Amino acid sequence: MKIKMAVVKDNIEKCMEVGILGCSEGRSGVNVTRLSELLPGDKIVFYATGISKFAGIAEITESVYQDEKQIWNDGVYPYRVKIKPVIYLPKDKWINVRDMVNDLDYFRNKIQWSMHFMQNLMPVSEKDYKKLFDKMSKLK
Repeated sequence: MKIKMAVVKDNIEKCMEVGILGCSEGRSGVNVTRLSELLPGDKIVFYATGISKFAGIAEITESVYQDEKQIWNDGVYPYRVKIKPVIYLPKDKWINVRDMVNDLDYFRNKIQWSMHFMQNLMPVSEKDYKKLFDKMSKLK
């Protein structure tokens, strides 16, 4: 099972509602490459950039495909995977990243932790996934 971190600004609620995670091509097609690596059963941890919070976890249900239909208000994001929520916290319970920095190996640099969200769809270890899953399960 692969686990990746989706760095999303304002579209987490819409992604969970419609069951689709979309992305743009990204620098040199890197987003598409990383999205294409995901298969049904793999997991996505949602991170809300701008407010620095973990919002939920989804499971991939269908591999990458392309679609130009606009779903999100801020763009098309034509490279997509279908998802289903595993855990989706109410917005008032989203987890502040600062509360998890010291607990997760994802953050190699604990002081400049925000730099770990400069790229989208980076791998998350199973150990970190379990910690996030357990924390979210207690809050839902």
